[in-house]
Amino acid sequence: MTRPVLVERGGAASRWGAIAFALVVASLALSPFLFVDSVLRTLLQFFYLLALAEIWNLLAGYAGLVSIGQQAYIGIGAYAVLALADHAHVSVFLAVPLAAAVACVLSLPTAALVFRLRGG
Repeated sequence: MTRPVLVERGGAASRWGAIAFALVVASLALSPFLFVDSVLRTLLQFFYLLALAEIWNLLAGYAGLVSIGQQAYIGIGAYAVLALADHAHVSVFLAVPLAAAVACVLSLPTAALVFRLRGG
């Protein structure tokens, strides 16, 4: 006779994990008020590289896809951040989402062509 499987939906560990996650999110949200510019710059570079590593892991590792030129749009976004922050005097925290929008707009004509391709 087999025993029934008991599923625990939440325990002490998950509650402590949720509290720790909330504290990390709150500290990141308050980081512009808590840290100096050099620490914020280091954090931004770290999270940028972390996002790139995750993209690479998902595309190449799990999906088995080879590079299809996403580096160009990362470069476009990087140049857009520099242009917006340095030349247009936009805050870096506002320049990052604006640069993502610039890269997205520039990728749309390419996507219209590439999605028509068939085969290998």
